[in-house]
Amino acid sequence: MKVHLVDGTYELFRHFFGAPPHRTAAGHEVAAVRGVVSSVLQLLGEGATHVGVATDHVIESFRNDLWPGYKTGEGVDPDLWSQAWPLEAALSALGVVVWPMVELEADDALASGAAVAADDPAVEQVIICTPDKDLGQCVRGTRVVQLDRRKDVVIDEGGVAAKFGVGPASIPDAITSIGCRYRQRNFASGYTRSSSSAYRAVPRLLSQYRCFPRRLRYRGGGANWNDADWDEVRRELGIGAPGEDGPGTDAPGTGAPGTEVPGAEPISRDIAAVDRSGD
Repeated sequence: MKVHLVDGTYELFRHFFGAPPHRTAAGHEVAAVRGVVSSVLQLLGEGATHVGVATDHVIESFRNDLWPGYKTGEGVDPDLWSQAWPLEAALSALGVVVWPMVELEADDALASGAAVAADDPAVEQVIICTPDKDLGQCVRGTRVVQLDRRKDVVIDEGGVAAKFGVGPASIPDAITSIGCRYRQRNFASGYTRSSSSAYRAVPRLLSQYRCFPRRLRYRGGGANWNDADWDEVRRELGIGAPGEDGPGTDAPGTGAPGTEVPGAEPISRDIAAVDRSGD
């Protein structure tokens, strides 16, 4: 069997902005609910037999307590968010398994569901129905893949590498580093560059070192790495300081391809670390 895991929150946003508005006689906006339900019915009509939909029952999660400035419901259109709970009820009425997340997020549920299903020998393939780059870290060969239903594109492990320049295990570090809102720093050269330069530099490093040093976990929700932080990364990876003789941007100074810095692990394991003790 194949297991389809659907990002209900993504689908709700997609249909809210992609479908014409539709209000009930009582004045409630329901176009997005109708769109998502139709989309899930289409999935079932195409032969899907085991479907789970993860939703954000509330927007805030435990991460809001950890990182000031983490996403909240501020600015979300009331007509959009008012459809979240009716969507959960409608999908449950269809007989579809729904995971309405409160303390964790829909991404956490999708990743946990993918891990549980992938461990089941009866499962032929796990298909995570979302283009969300965060879920790229869950992809495993062709057994666990992502499906962008809007574009009808399947992303396997090779697709993750082709898109981001790194494998699934390095996705948390790549997103953390490239996602900084402030100045980006090219690790190897040490010079402040544009975001596009950092986007090229980070995959080069992660192709050599699967993950960054553990103590360089992202700060302020992945937004506030400063020059000293980038310098520390370069020192840990044995890359010369600006102006020193040493390797260029394409060749970090130490370590064979695929090796890890001692004591290193992916910066963010939030998604993968969901407690499965009750499974």
